[in-house]
Amino acid sequence: MTNGQSIDDTESLRSALQAILEEAETNDVEIEGSLRIQSTTDHPNWEIQIWQLE
Repeated sequence: MTNGQSIDDTESLRSALQAILEEAETNDVEIEGSLRIQSTTDHPNWEIQIWQLE
C-alpha cells in the first residue's frame, strides 16, 4: 500500500493517508465520516473520523 516506503513518522503517515484519500476521492468512494478498523493481528483496533475541509 505504501509502495515500499516505510511509515516511521507522522509526516510519512500523513503523506500515505493523503495518497489514499486522493485516490478514493478520484474513484468516487464515500470517505467522509467514521471508519472503524478492526485489526486481524495483535495491533489495536482504531476508529478514524474523516471530514472534508473547505
